[in-house]
Amino acid sequence: MSRVLLLLILLAGCAGRPPPAERFHTLEPALPAAQTDYELRLSVQPVEAYGVYAERALLVRTADGALRQQPYELWSEPPALLIGEALQRLLRAALGDAQVHARATRSRPDLILRTRLRRLELVLAPDGPQAQLGLSVTLSEYDNEPLWVLEIDEQQRLSSTDAVAVATAQAQLLERAAAAVIARLPDRLGATASSPEAAP
Repeated sequence: MSRVLLLLILLAGCAGRPPPAERFHTLEPALPAAQTDYELRLSVQPVEAYGVYAERALLVRTADGALRQQPYELWSEPPALLIGEALQRLLRAALGDAQVHARATRSRPDLILRTRLRRLELVLAPDGPQAQLGLSVTLSEYDNEPLWVLEIDEQQRLSSTDAVAVATAQAQLLERAAAAVIARLPDRLGATASSPEAAP
């Protein structure tokens, strides 16, 4: 058998190998305990995301700081939609279904929560892989200036870079982000809750 024929056979075998199946991931954070005494109505606006953070592919930040999309690993929906839905579930569990509304509601809210996604990625850091989540959260009274802007940056070390482990860690980071928001909600209109620029 000639080398050319052998090479053609090998190439044909590679061409016939199917690509890996795509995997789809979601965010399922654990819900917090209810706070039954919260009375203000909170409108949760759709989460904003731009550039590659608006796309469904899971993102990896390499050691040189570059972002790349992880092949065949996708969020089940755009990340902004997943985060927005999960954030509403977390807030409703803590504050009550009647107190937390989506933007489409007809009732006038007391407070408006706006969120922008800044980071949602696996970071291949020199000291080990990490899941990182970055959110900019703004709370305003209805028709008023913002009460505060909270810059949330959460990270969690990982023992595996598998996408399932990354998605699980991101859900846990979102739990912490929601807890930081809930802790800073005012309990009455006109109250000036703490106005941090960044979460601890």
